[in-house]
Amino acid sequence: MLAISRTTCSPQARLQCWSVAKIKVNDMIDRTNTIGLDPKAIRNEFVSHLKELDVRFHLTMDCSANTSPLSGRRLLNLFIKELNLSRFKKRSSDGKSYFTGFVIEEPTGLKSTIHFHILLHVSTQCPAEYMPTHEDLEMIIDKINFRLKLRKSKEARKSYFDNFLLQTYEQKKGKCLFRYLTKNMESGYHNGLPDYIGILDSQEVWFGSEGKRTLW
Repeated sequence: MLAISRTTCSPQARLQCWSVAKIKVNDMIDRTNTIGLDPKAIRNEFVSHLKELDVRFHLTMDCSANTSPLSGRRLLNLFIKELNLSRFKKRSSDGKSYFTGFVIEEPTGLKSTIHFHILLHVSTQCPAEYMPTHEDLEMIIDKINFRLKLRKSKEARKSYFDNFLLQTYEQKKGKCLFRYLTKNMESGYHNGLPDYIGILDSQEVWFGSEGKRTLW
């Protein structure tokens, strides 16, 4: 079990720590230094948490060649904001309804760029009846991606999503998508926090070591 304090958390408290509390980064760093979290244990806990969620879609977004991590994350934030507005309208701007899930950032070596794996799950902010069909969501993503490519800024001409793949999530016997996506969690930590994993919000994505909040 992932330790986040000196006492053992109940399952309910642990889930709150993952998706609601969003503990400040410095506080979490202090706790990891005090307790000494085991990366393998953190990975196992994260995978267990994902298995408890009602994940509906796995979306992969490929950035154009030579897109830096910073530019890629800016692009991702624009995409998430537009995705929520397209589906939930004003309710997303108010923070009442939006797609919930996790993002895992990975390098794409051959193109010197990055790509994102996005897991969308059912939640209070996105009940099952609000979740679009595969066909409808794919159409929404395609339209947003087209609009993002029409941006006139210098950065927009260099950084865009040149490909995406939307898959309906299905648990396959003997295979665990979540373990595959977290294959890098046992290395490359930033003071005990995985910097390349983020949590979706109505307007942006918060990654592990970013200044104000963290998915932990």
